[in-house]
Amino acid sequence: MRNIIFVVVCLLLLVLPVTKINQAEKSEVENRKLASWPEISRENLFQGQLAPALEKYFEDRFFGRDMLLKISYAYNTFLKDHYENNSAWVGEDNWLFYKNEDSLRLCQNMVLFQEEEYPLIQQNLTSMHQWMTEHGIKFYMIYLPNKEDVYGEYMGHHIKKRTRPEADRVSLVVDYLQQQEAPLVPIYPLNRMLEEKKRSDALLYYKNDTHWSQYGAYIGYEALMQAISRDFPDIEVLEPAKMDFSPRIKWEDGDLARMLTLDMRQELADTWYVAPQPRQGWQYYVIEEQFLQNGKVYYQNIIHPHGKYYIHTVNPGGRYKVIVFRDSFGINLLPYLAETFNDVRFYWTMDMDIAQYKDVMAQEKPDLVIFESVSRYAQYSLLNNKF
Repeated sequence: MRNIIFVVVCLLLLVLPVTKINQAEKSEVENRKLASWPEISRENLFQGQLAPALEKYFEDRFFGRDMLLKISYAYNTFLKDHYENNSAWVGEDNWLFYKNEDSLRLCQNMVLFQEEEYPLIQQNLTSMHQWMTEHGIKFYMIYLPNKEDVYGEYMGHHIKKRTRPEADRVSLVVDYLQQQEAPLVPIYPLNRMLEEKKRSDALLYYKNDTHWSQYGAYIGYEALMQAISRDFPDIEVLEPAKMDFSPRIKWEDGDLARMLTLDMRQELADTWYVAPQPRQGWQYYVIEEQFLQNGKVYYQNIIHPHGKYYIHTVNPGGRYKVIVFRDSFGINLLPYLAETFNDVRFYWTMDMDIAQYKDVMAQEKPDLVIFESVSRYAQYSLLNNKF
């Protein structure tokens, strides 16, 4: 009887994880995109690519994985005195930092684009620019600095940033494209944010989260609009004189704090974040929202804001029609763009492959297309392009 029970338990342990496959696009625990179902083809099979891809798919999506990760993170964090686990760690002065997706190695300039990749990057961006131009669209790309590049001094004395090269990989790409006089050069407001950090006490990133604050997003908005205004001088930009910088908010539900299973309400009780807003109040409004869950778009009134797959805003007093492709950082940029332009459609695309939206752009005929991505995802859009 004991042997039968043992066999049954073993079989359950083997079968249970695949009884309910997680269909989500993203792991909220790890803050990353989950592996997709691989393309099953004879070529993939004979080249030995199918089995590893299937293994990665089931490894990412088996039943109970998120629960096990939370238990593992809590256990590892407890063993390390609440300082670190596989996804994040506590730096100095209650600053938390992200470990996944090569974040630390990126900050240390250990992940750079290779010399032979620079011409490919230029070719990819030029093909996107040409397609947009042929369809009468002005195209702008903005990469947002990783938190570690702006507040790296709080990462801990045991973590050193490499001094060579002095610039990070996105800065090096921007320099190369400028030297080549490329028709499309991404906007990268790292230096602008570092200058603002010295000038103001307002925090540009949340201490307990990977994302920039509303004030950080406003600084990024200024850098973006500086470029756009050269092509559209009639746009009414939300300049500092038009903004109220007195509103303050708390940010207690940080994704890094959740990864570390930390309750930091007491430690961050005196930490407030500037939330700039127009002195005349917000004039834009949302006319449609769609949400992505289990691979399908659906409508719902309450959901985590990063889960909004599509947001359509209108401001009767604004000008121009805009399409914005964004990642999760774009949610704090949204109010400023929605307030500036007449009609804005925001798409959250996890893999940042905007070529799949060519039909949408051709049909909607926007005046501008804006692409936004955090720096750690830059390789997806710079190296992978189907235009």
